Amino acid sequence: MKFLVINGPNLNMLGIREPDIYGRQTYSDLEKFVSDACRDAGVECEIFQSNHEGSIVDHIQQAFGNIDGIVINPAAYTHTSVAILDALKPLRCICPMSASVRRSGRCHMRAWPASKPTWGSASRATGRR
Repeated sequence: MKFLVINGPNLNMLGIREPDIYGRQTYSDLEKFVSDACRDAGVECEIFQSNHEGSIVDHIQQAFGNIDGIVINPAAYTHTSVAILDALKPLRCICPMSASVRRSGRCHMRAWPASKPTWGSASRATGRR
């Protein structure tokens, strides 16, 4: 089984940008966590991050027929990108989001209709319980 893990804009700044809000772990720490979790589960993964909407769309489209699913955190594009939504529609994807974010004012997600809400699976994949 192979998954594509996509992270959107500014996630490369984890640990640097607003560490009191987003924590001190870096994007490299996140990549290692995801790679280790996939290895332990016997799952192959490709991790991709971009600050550019078109690059994310291109990566999603290139994955079609080559992967078993996508785990995506579109970051700021969660709220604004119709292009990412359209690219995700023919694919199986998980959009992890914590309960606190779902309850916050930032819950309007354009990418949401294309994803399958799997809170338990997403929670295990991100280490959150």
